[in-house]
Amino acid sequence: FARWVVQKICTNSQDVATGRVLRLPFVWMVDDLLVAFYKLERPLGNGGCKVMRALTDRGFREAFLAVQRHPDICDIAVAGFLRDRGLSKRVRTDWVIDGSMALQKVALLNLVRLEELGAEYCTMLRKSEDLALCYDVSQR
Repeated sequence: FARWVVQKICTNSQDVATGRVLRLPFVWMVDDLLVAFYKLERPLGNGGCKVMRALTDRGFREAFLAVQRHPDICDIAVAGFLRDRGLSKRVRTDWVIDGSMALQKVALLNLVRLEELGAEYCTMLRKSEDLALCYDVSQR
């Protein structure tokens, strides 16, 4: 329910004094248990497999800006970081677009695109709200 409230406040608020409508085009949703970000690297060069390295200094900033700088970000309704499930050796691509349904620790919501699609968080859910939102987006 809290995520739905944030989505509503960020898309349809008004300045009490002027009546001016206040809307954000994007908003980050971040899990409260987030500890670190990881970066895919090839320590053995282009021929080697990718491994994940913990970003200890500027990891949050690097990760957030990488998503915001993605060339197609204005067309993506929900961009998120997936949880590491211990399979980092199997990671083959840097970006997965419209190819994954998973719980996300961090999600950048494109509020403009979500509104165009008519997709929003479900007020009845207390868990897996991100999965439901991504499913809703995929069905439109």
